Amino acid sequence: MCSQLYDFFRDQGSIIAGLIALAAGMIAYRGALFAAKMQVEAQQRRDEREVDTLRKSLAIEIRQMIGQALAAHNSLKRLVNPPTTAITARMVESSSRIPSAVVYPGNASKIGLLGGSDAIEIVIFRSPPKTAMPPPRKLRYSRSRRSGRRILVCRSPRARR
Repeated sequence: MCSQLYDFFRDQGSIIAGLIALAAGMIAYRGALFAAKMQVEAQQRRDEREVDTLRKSLAIEIRQMIGQALAAHNSLKRLVNPPTTAITARMVESSSRIPSAVVYPGNASKIGLLGGSDAIEIVIFRSPPKTAMPPPRKLRYSRSRRSGRRILVCRSPRARR
């Protein structure tokens, strides 16, 4: 019996080796497929975290810009309240200074990852209206270079002439 079994395995050895190799290939395929799925899921989780971080960063920046714009508005409104004082260019410039945005320009290429309506709303919020003039780099000096007199930028409607 033992010699017959030995003869069987000797004669059919290549078939048995082929079946073992096939089983090993199937196991390797399953392992590679599992690893690929895990990597894709990890990439998706990383993308979701990145989009969430971008969304939160933009929200914080927009909230800060709104607060700074409101503070500049209130500061400019205080300039107009005393009707007897003249408002110079330096006063306007120092009262209306709003720091520029950092998050949006640095991540403008990733805004599309936010999704349809969120991305559109952010781009609309950040883009200036078509009718608006570009902001000046710097207002004129508050004193004339020739005469040394103060340049009047704005006068309150209630101010005496």
